[in-house]
Parts: sequence; C-alpha cells; structure tokens
Amino acid sequence: MLTCEYIAHSGFIFETSKHILFFDVASGTIPAHYLNSTKEKTIFISHHHCNHFNANIVSLNQRIIASLDVPLRQYSNVFFVKEQDSIVAHDLTIKVFKSTDIGVCYLVNTQEGIIFHAGDFNYWHWKEEASVEESELAHLQFKSILEDIIGHQVDVACFPCDQRMGHEFDLGPLEFIQSIKPKVFCAMHHQHQLSLEPFAKKAFGIDANIQLFLPTDYNQKIEISLD
Repeated sequence: MLTCEYIAHSGFIFETSKHILFFDVASGTIPAHYLNSTKEKTIFISHHHCNHFNANIVSLNQRIIASLDVPLRQYSNVFFVKEQDSIVAHDLTIKVFKSTDIGVCYLVNTQEGIIFHAGDFNYWHWKEEASVEESELAHLQFKSILEDIIGHQVDVACFPCDQRMGHEFDLGPLEFIQSIKPKVFCAMHHQHQLSLEPFAKKAFGIDANIQLFLPTDYNQKIEISLD
C-alpha cells in the first residue's frame, strides 16, 4: 500500500504499511490520522526557504532529516545531510542529491515504492526574463544533477511545475520525465488556478503509461499502484 497526499505548495505526505513520510510540509493542514498513527514517522526538509520549511514542524516530535542549511541545530532529533550522502534509517534507504537551488533532493526507498522529492531542483530558466547565457547556464546545472539521478529507479516523483517561468515552465519536468521515467509524477510548486493540462498532454506524449497527479487543491490524495 502506498498513498500520497498533497498538503500545500511542495508538501506531501506518503504512507506505506510501515511508514509515514512528510516531505517539505511547511504550510497547510496535516490530517490528524497521520499524527495519531503508530507507524514510523520521518520528516524530510529539502532546504530552509519558508515555502518548504516551517520551524514549527519540530513540534511533531519526530525524526527529521534536513539539509545542512536548515536552522534546527539545537534539536537532537534532527539528522543533517548533504549531497551524495546515502543512509539507512528504520529500513528506509535514503540517497541525497544536489539541487539547482539551495538544499538537496531526496530519493527514498520504502521497500513498497521509491519516492523522489525534488525540493527546489528544476531547470529554472526564466527565459522571458533572463539572458540566453543565463538560461543556458541554468540548463547545464540542471543536466549535471540530472545525470547523477539517471540510473536510479524512481517510482514516484514530486517535481516543480512552476508556471511563473512563463509558457515554457515545463521544460524541466518534461526533461526529468524523459530522462528518469518515473511511474507516477506528482506536480508541486505550482499555481492551482492555472491549468496543467497542456503539460499533461506533453507528458503523455513522452510516456503514455505515466500516472499524473496534478493537484488543484490542498489535501488531495491518491492511492498508488506500482504493479
């Protein structure tokens, strides 16, 4: 069993038969049944930006895995990680990758599915504002990190679809889908009022079998079958 609930912005909660995993839950409402569960709970924080990290998350009193830039040094239940780290925690195998922005990305093998959470990793080209040279450099940085991820199995990917970059906002997520081939793609860091249907058509053009989770409101939830 694997379920995925979109909380807000880039925040997701995944539940397996043994674990509840919180990724970048910085706003929104956490349903009480997750907190009341006796399952192992792990909180992942990709970086310190306020739309990915809220210091109040420590009030949950759970194990936290956080990027080095996250200001939680005073707490004993926080384990800090950096790019290229690989750790095992309560039968979770966790690999850490660099981001194109501050912080890291996480690849978490739950034994019931392998989850990738991008944090702020994306091809941030801003083509309608930046120079050609700046956009090309951004693409090189994106490709460099993507090369490190290629070859790793990804069942479910949470990845930014930020329409603020203009009509080509989906260059990063589409290249990620083309290169990594996740079975399920979960959009995040997006504006709910703007349709992701044009992106969906392009994604299906790359992989007709991909499952897309394109939340249009908070606390939407899906059950994931990886058979």
